[in-house]
Amino acid sequence: SMINEIVLRDQTLYMATFGGLLLYDTATGTFEQYRNDNGLPTNSLTCLVFGSGNDIYTGTADIGVAKIRLQNGSVTLIRALSEQIDGLASNTINAVAVWGDQIVYGGTPGAGTIRNDVHEDTPLSEVADVVDVLPMGDQVFMATVDDTASVGGVAILDKVGNITKVPGTPSEPYVLGTDGTNVWVGTNTGIMRYD
Repeated sequence: SMINEIVLRDQTLYMATFGGLLLYDTATGTFEQYRNDNGLPTNSLTCLVFGSGNDIYTGTADIGVAKIRLQNGSVTLIRALSEQIDGLASNTINAVAVWGDQIVYGGTPGAGTIRNDVHEDTPLSEVADVVDVLPMGDQVFMATVDDTASVGGVAILDKVGNITKVPGTPSEPYVLGTDGTNVWVGTNTGIMRYD
C-alpha cells in the first residue's frame, strides 16, 4: 500500500500506510503488519507520531486520530478521537506532531490540539487544509493549502490559539522541515528557507 509517513525508532521503521501500520526491523530485515482485522480502528493511516512511552498517535484518512499501543506482537486501541464525537476539525488528518504536552494535528480542513487524550475545546477550523505541522518552541508552523491564494500559505499557531499567516510564503506549501534555526518549506515548484 501507499506509504504516507515513516518514523524511525529503536532500529524499526514505523510506516503509516493505506494498508495499516507496517513495521520494518532494520536489524533483521523483517516486516510486521497491523490492520483493522487485528486491532487497528482503520487501515487508512496517513501519519503517525510517538507520544509518551510507546504509545503512537496515528492520523487517519477517515476516522480522525487514534492512539494505539503495540505490545507483545499485538495492537491495542487506547483512544479514538473523531469530528462527530470529540469535536476534531476534521476526520481527515494529514499530519500529527508532539508540541510540548499536546498533540497538534492538521486536517482537511482545519487543525487542532489534543491534551491528555482530550481534544481542546476550539478546533482551529478557520485555517484551510493543513497538510503539515511543525512545532518549534511556543509556536507551530502550519502548511496550509487552499484554492484561494489569500488563504493558503504558511501560518503560525501560538500557545493562546491565535493563527497568523506568514507574509510572503508560497500559497501551496506541502511539507515543512527545520534545522533548528530555519524553517524549510517544500512546494510543488521547489524549496524555500525562512529565518
